Amino acid sequence: MPKNTEKYQNLNAPEKDFFRKHNLSFMITENDSNRLFYTRLLNKNEKLNNSHIYVRWSNFVFNKSRNDSCPINKCIKCPSRWIHMNYAAQKFGFRNKKEFFKNRYDSRHNILRHIPNKKLKELFDTFILGLLNEPKSTGTKRSISSVNTYISQIKKWEKDLNKILGSSIELTFDIKKIIQKNSGSINIIDKENLNKITNCVLDESIWRNKLIHLRVKSMFFLMIQTGIRQSEIIDLDIHDYYEGFIKIKGKQSRRIALSENTQKTLDEYLKMRFDSDSALFVNQDFYRITKSSVENAWKKISSIIDIHFSSMDIRRTSAVLFAKNQTSVEELKKLYGFRTKQIALKYFNEGSERNSLEKQMSFDPIDVK
Repeated sequence: MPKNTEKYQNLNAPEKDFFRKHNLSFMITENDSNRLFYTRLLNKNEKLNNSHIYVRWSNFVFNKSRNDSCPINKCIKCPSRWIHMNYAAQKFGFRNKKEFFKNRYDSRHNILRHIPNKKLKELFDTFILGLLNEPKSTGTKRSISSVNTYISQIKKWEKDLNKILGSSIELTFDIKKIIQKNSGSINIIDKENLNKITNCVLDESIWRNKLIHLRVKSMFFLMIQTGIRQSEIIDLDIHDYYEGFIKIKGKQSRRIALSENTQKTLDEYLKMRFDSDSALFVNQDFYRITKSSVENAWKKISSIIDIHFSSMDIRRTSAVLFAKNQTSVEELKKLYGFRTKQIALKYFNEGSERNSLEKQMSFDPIDVK
C-alpha cells in the first residue's frame, strides 16, 4: 500500500480532508487521546474505572463547546477532540505527544479552560438527561443505576480537575433532583432483557464450577421473585430459611414466601454445600458473601450479554411486576419492606399503569379482516 494512502486509512472522509488541508502529522491518535483516562489524572499508578465514560463526556463537551469556546484564534472547526489535539500540537510547536500531554491543560488550546462554570454545569445536566431519556444502541432504556455510574465517575473527574486547575467546578451537586424531576416512571428490566439475563444465569458453562452456578442462580431467583435487597441477602443465615419461607432481619424485618422454583434452586444449592458456615450464601472460600460477590456475578453476566443491571434494578423489576399481580399498597409495603407507604404507592401506581397500558394495547374495537 502506498505510504500516503496508508496514512489516512483509519480516518473517515471529514477527518481525511482536514488532515490533508492542514498538512497534519499523526502525532496523536484517537487511542492516545482516550488513553488519558486509563489512569487517574493526579496519580499515574491508580487506574480510573469506566474510562469510556470520561471519553464520552469529554467528546460531548468538545462537540458542544468548540464553536463558542475554542481557545485557538479563528477556530477552524476540528472534526473531533483528538484531531483538535493534533492541530494544537502542530500549531504550538510541541515536539512529541508526551510533551503535549504534559501540557494538555495549557490555556492556549484546552477548551475546558475557556468554558464558564455555569455553561459546564448546563452541559453536564444536558449530558445526564440525554443518557436518561435516549435509548441505548440496543433500543432499550438506560437504567437509573447505569446513569448513576456516569454521575459518580464524572464526580471523580470533577474533583481531580479542581485540584489541577485550582478551580471550583460543581457539576453533580443537584443532579439527583433533576433526574427525579425528569423521570416520571420507574425504570425496570424489560421482558426481553430479563429473559436474556435469566438464560445467562441458567447457563452452567459460564461459571467456574457448579456450586458457584447454583449460588448465583439461587440469589437471582430469590431476588427477582421477592425483591429482597442486596444487603439483606448478604446477611441471611441458613436458619433464616425454613418451610418455604425466609425471615429477613434488620430495620425492615419481615417474612417472605418463596415460589416452588426458588425453593427447588435454593435446596439444590444447600445440598451441594459441604462447609459449616452459618451464612445462607458463601463465596468460593466458604465465607459469607460480600457486596462484591453479588455485584461481580451481575457484572459477569452484563459483560456476556451487554446489558447493564444491578441488584437494585432486580428489586425494582420484581416490585413493579408484583404490583401488576392484583396486590394492594399495604401488601406491597409489607412484603418488599418499603420504608414508607409513599414509596410502596409509587410502585403500586407504576404496576397499575403498566397493566392499563397493556390492556389498551390489546383493545381494538375495529374488526378488520
